[in-house]
Amino acid sequence: MKKVGIVGLGKVGMEYAYALINSDIKFNKLILISKNKKSLESKALDLNHALLSLDKNVKIKAGEYNELMNADIVCITAGVPQNIVKKSRDDDFDECNKIFKDIIPNIYNSGFNGIYIIASNPLDVMCRICLKYANVILKK
Repeated sequence: MKKVGIVGLGKVGMEYAYALINSDIKFNKLILISKNKKSLESKALDLNHALLSLDKNVKIKAGEYNELMNADIVCITAGVPQNIVKKSRDDDFDECNKIFKDIIPNIYNSGFNGIYIIASNPLDVMCRICLKYANVILKK
């Protein structure tokens, strides 16, 4: 594996990124994508600083969707924070559905042809939603 992308750099996205760089998984590029560009740059710097204590040759950068073209895996952690009080789980779904409706076409249009890992709640439904939007795009 050469390139991994993470879309959504909140708490889950950062934990995933940190676990990934500390794992035995071999890759040389990590592309980070988030709607919060200001925070994204500092998170990329934090992860690069964490690399200093590891014996790894990984390039970590704040990126754009077009940089996912040759990625092997894209992990989507974008979603609704669980610490926000909501009326019901349906509220999570409605918000995450809107987010995925935007994210999946951007990933697909980059030329990405790899594996999606979904880490957004409600998980089983969001996996199905990812498949739905990928299929809609493929039918065009």
